[in-house]
Amino acid sequence: MRLREADDGILAVMVQRGVGVAVALDAFLVTPRSIMSSQERLLRCRSRAYATSMPFPQESAEDSLSTGTRSSEPFTVRIPALGVEVTVPPSATLLETLETAGVDALFDCRKGECGLCEARIVSLEGEIDHRDVFYSERQRDAKSKICVCVSRVCESADQRGVITLALS
Repeated sequence: MRLREADDGILAVMVQRGVGVAVALDAFLVTPRSIMSSQERLLRCRSRAYATSMPFPQESAEDSLSTGTRSSEPFTVRIPALGVEVTVPPSATLLETLETAGVDALFDCRKGECGLCEARIVSLEGEIDHRDVFYSERQRDAKSKICVCVSRVCESADQRGVITLALS
């Protein structure tokens, strides 16, 4: 495996598979989603240059903005320190709903990439549908924080969707 940064700032992880002359390369882009498209096109052009005598290399560019594992459903968010309790509709994000309610929450990317909108979970009734790419699986499993810009709360078998937060 090679880690390479090109002159144009593209950081690519090249994984070599196979032996001998016919070698396949899998290329994985490591970059914010906002500049993914142009870098992905450039990487494809570069890959073709190295793959003239073999099948086109397989490329992967993970889409940062997951659609989640569950459909969007309404849920309740509480912020006791501010005396706020609002319902987040399926058509809005938690961050948008907080803004509409007059809550001044930190944010930057609105895509679940930067983690600036992170809020600490005080209590949870239901399941978190993490739609960010900021947290690791271990962090997601801990159920102690949420990216309010993209993630949602869903009902579970015995609990309605309610989350109580402490904002940073």
